[in-house]
Amino acid sequence: MAAFVSTCRKVFTRQQLFPALQHFMEQHPQLTLESSGTDRKVDIVVKAWMR
Repeated sequence: MAAFVSTCRKVFTRQQLFPALQHFMEQHPQLTLESSGTDRKVDIVVKAWMR
């Protein structure tokens, strides 16, 4: 199983990411999508380390 994990600003997630991934996910149903929308600053290095 493959996974795509994303943390983005809410507006980007809603306006750009979800529309772009909808077709992709239909073509690749074996993938798992995890997305988090937030407007706070996120240290992606620390967040990746915590997974």
